[in-house]
Amino acid sequence: MPTILRVIDLYRDREYFRQLLKIGLPITFQQFVFSLLNMVGVVMIGQKGEVAVAAAGLANQVYFLYSLILFGIASGAAMFTAQLWGKRDIPNLRKVLSLSLTLSLAVALIFLGLAQLIPVQILEL
Repeated sequence: MPTILRVIDLYRDREYFRQLLKIGLPITFQQFVFSLLNMVGVVMIGQKGEVAVAAAGLANQVYFLYSLILFGIASGAAMFTAQLWGKRDIPNLRKVLSLSLTLSLAVALIFLGLAQLIPVQILEL
């Protein structure tokens, strides 16, 4: 029961909501802009016909896989970053950030290389 009361107290705390809005509104706006951009892209490609829409959908499957891998790397790094920042362990924090950036770059280069070397085979997967 004490945990429930603490959660209820958070909803009454104005400073908590200010911080929540300070963080949440930019994220919400960014997601809105991203969705709007995707919608505009679909409308523009839709004017080119069925083949163009199918090609864009096929390419987006590969992009989705790429994004999924990068999201996993970023999420894992965020977990360790939060822990290390809380402990003020700056040397290990730098190592985690360096590793996550290196892994992200490696994944990007792998996808780029595969897309350049064997594009048909990648799209046929």
